[in-house]
Amino acid sequence: MALISLELPATPHAAARAREAVREAARDTGVGDDDRWRVEMIITELVTNAVKHGPGGPVELAIDAGGRGVRGEVGDPGPGIRRRELTRRRATEEGGRGLFLVDALSDSWGLSEDRSRVWFEVAP
Repeated sequence: MALISLELPATPHAAARAREAVREAARDTGVGDDDRWRVEMIITELVTNAVKHGPGGPVELAIDAGGRGVRGEVGDPGPGIRRRELTRRRATEEGGRGLFLVDALSDSWGLSEDRSRVWFEVAP
């Protein structure tokens, strides 16, 4: 089992560093390429959202990978996700579909009780 916990600066490079961490965890635990790709896409969306919509503070990333799959969590020091941010977007609208991508690629996902962190799971 590999547990990675990072605090990333809220910069455009944060998503790339998060993907590197996912690759390390996948390599160390034998997570398959398809699952690794799914986790990388999910992490990219969540970290990018935290950088783009968060208050500019550090982005916290936790990844737990092992025989039971991958569980990840991304948060920032902002006020959390409001319900209206989870509404459906039209295909022609710019942005606003990141969490729908997380929903499509993960086996399960949700929000922490205080709505400040998004968690996801990808089964093996």
